[in-house]
Amino acid sequence: MTDAEVTHAQITAANPAARLAVALAAVHAARSETIRALQLDDLDLCQGRITIVSNVQPMGALTRAALRAWLAERRMRWPHTLNRHVVVSRRTANGTGQVRSTSSSGSSP
Repeated sequence: MTDAEVTHAQITAANPAARLAVALAAVHAARSETIRALQLDDLDLCQGRITIVSNVQPMGALTRAALRAWLAERRMRWPHTLNRHVVVSRRTANGTGQVRSTSSSGSSP
């Protein structure tokens, strides 16, 4: 994706979870399965690194901003969740599993 396409996608993404998915897909070429499997331990915000499929990568400003926004939303919505996945939903916040694809679960984060 070009920078303009990424910017447009970020602007049109409806919520922090969608903006995070756009950033991870556009910047890190992460597929939906990889995004759903991403765990909090895969993030190193202090060092600006993210581990995707055992590959440690530098985290750019777009990814870092999207992660911070989503993690703030996640903390506000589910402050006591023990789920270690980065992306959680109403259904997964009270457990430990990852979110399902939209087509199989019908719910959004």
